[in-house]
Amino acid sequence: MNKLAKHQPIISLTKEKKMKKLLFSNFLIISIVTATALKGPPQSSTIQKTNDESSNGGTLLVSARTYVESYQGISTKQDKGLEYVYNPELRLKELGITLPIPSTPVANYVNGVRTGNLIFLAGKGPKRADGNSIVGKVGVDITIEKGYEAAQLTAINQLAVLKAMLGDLNRVTRVVKVLGMVNSDPSFTDQPKVINGFSDLIVKVFGERGRHARAAVGMASLPGGIAVEIEMIVEVGN
Repeated sequence: MNKLAKHQPIISLTKEKKMKKLLFSNFLIISIVTATALKGPPQSSTIQKTNDESSNGGTLLVSARTYVESYQGISTKQDKGLEYVYNPELRLKELGITLPIPSTPVANYVNGVRTGNLIFLAGKGPKRADGNSIVGKVGVDITIEKGYEAAQLTAINQLAVLKAMLGDLNRVTRVVKVLGMVNSDPSFTDQPKVINGFSDLIVKVFGERGRHARAAVGMASLPGGIAVEIEMIVEVGN
């Protein structure tokens, strides 16, 4: 009994030291998070999740990181261990895309109208930098693959309009709706494959926020004989 009583204070002291160490670690983490929030968004996330779930403060580290990202308004997702940050401007550079100067409307309308947080973009076609457009009926004069390319080019032209209106594509919070019109013969039924050229590029640039509602329809003809004409509606922040 005397031996057991003699060792009890040592056990309590050890627990007390561990508790103090844990409290100090948590206090340090909270201090770092608070300082980061007051200072503003860091260049990159510096709080990483530990693989050792039993380590002191492991759970708090994950919570701290979530707090910082929520404070900064950063949209992230894990993809094979790599962190994705929503940045359409950076994605354009990574894709090697240089936006052209938006073309002037050919009739009595404007390239885009903003009402509230929505921007309605007028129909655009596949005009190249040299001023020439991809023309012809898909499935008759040009292939589906060429039509897909025309839709991609149209996406770039619509992004150029958005850039001119907003100054920064990072202000786009959601691509809402796309209307794709394909110059095609009545017997042609693969309009969705053609407009995928537009949709695929938009998703590459905006990620999940680029996934949109859509219609892809055939037209007997389009202005100037262009292969496609596409409208888009987007939501933007302040």
